[in-house]
Amino acid sequence: MVFAGLFVAGIVLGDKPALWVWGIVVLYYMVTGIRFLRLQRGKRQSSAVDRLLFLAPLFLLLGFGVMREARATYEGRQKAFTECMEVGRELLVRGTIRHIRITETGVRLELEQAQAASYGKTETLYRPVGTLLVYGEGMQAENGRLKIGQQVFVYGKGSTFSDATNPGAFSPKQYYFSMGITGAIQGSMIRITNFSYRRLTQALFQAKQALVESYVTYLGKDGAGVISSMLLGERALLSEETKEQYRQGGISHILAISGLHVSLLGSALYGLLRRTILGRNGAIPVACLGVVLYGNFVEAGTSTKRAVIMFILMLLAAALGRTYDTLSAMAVSMVLILWKNPGALYTAAFQLSYGAAYGASVMALLLREKEKERSPEEKALFAARYRDDRWFRLRICLGKRCKEMFVFGIAIQAVTFPITVYHFFEYPVYGMLLNPVVVPLMTILLLCGLLSGLCGL
Repeated sequence: MVFAGLFVAGIVLGDKPALWVWGIVVLYYMVTGIRFLRLQRGKRQSSAVDRLLFLAPLFLLLGFGVMREARATYEGRQKAFTECMEVGRELLVRGTIRHIRITETGVRLELEQAQAASYGKTETLYRPVGTLLVYGEGMQAENGRLKIGQQVFVYGKGSTFSDATNPGAFSPKQYYFSMGITGAIQGSMIRITNFSYRRLTQALFQAKQALVESYVTYLGKDGAGVISSMLLGERALLSEETKEQYRQGGISHILAISGLHVSLLGSALYGLLRRTILGRNGAIPVACLGVVLYGNFVEAGTSTKRAVIMFILMLLAAALGRTYDTLSAMAVSMVLILWKNPGALYTAAFQLSYGAAYGASVMALLLREKEKERSPEEKALFAARYRDDRWFRLRICLGKRCKEMFVFGIAIQAVTFPITVYHFFEYPVYGMLLNPVVVPLMTILLLCGLLSGLCGL
């Protein structure tokens, strides 16, 4: 947790002068050196924790360097993309399809390793511009069907993302920086230049579209929009009215793929596989592969990536016979996610995801400590009554479950309250009443939704 906190601090200082960081590092080592000298004078040896904390500033410098590198790379690509737009009216772009998303207005593509050139020049000079969005109404390739992994050539009009014009307003530039997207192309023509594609990723995409069509057939557009958003991360069918109702009720988080979805599906898969011939040791790698494929299937966002990493760490702990620690797993997942996209730190999705996970984890620790406070006599009386009286068992189980869900809901709301107010300038007060009821029912809804979708195929 200390290393992850310093890594985050380094990212925050990435937009500050380097003198700030070096000043903090020098001050830290001065304080650490004085403490080390006092230990030596007291003839006490330094512990393993002391030696680890001596390396802590390296994570601060690491976060600072990661943010500086990401910001410089993004600014350089955006500058090259802007220069291409200034030279000519239209742009020529080539790249590899990373994502395909079906929207109400047409198809939206994400091109990775993209190169752009101005159409107005006599000599076409392509410049690397990173990842670009390509969108257009009814856009289709001239010479085939678009698939993930294909290399394509796009002709269209480019645009960049602007910064927030007022304090507190939404900043498209910061948002797309967190996703590593340089600019957008309104494509008027697209042609496939290399027909080879990523078979596994394309198969997952086609399976998702088949499930969406199945939900639309049997549930209607409104019902399909809700269940597709919850299970598949596909929000194209979700109406604005429905989004607003869920948002005002404070339960809009269930419309996004979160740790709840990954933990439910991953735990169900692991529990099923360990009862087969695979056993526990064989079920762990298969379950890890399953949650990774599910993350790719739903085009994992920040909360999904966090949940996938934490679930894999939990299974690895079981495989190695070690104790799983939620806060340590959160720290590892935070460093891995921010290492690739340091700009994600400033997004509401990242902050709300880790805020909710932290609130639930700390409250779980407090509940466990509460159980340990019972005396041995109380524990013996409780165990005897719990063994002999089945109605007492039922009442205790229901009461414990309701209490945990209520307390966990309050803990999550308390941690996410300032984050929600900061980003959205309002707070859904109904959330404290609805979440303890809705979240337990999500288990039933997700499993039934998944099984019905498969049967609908």
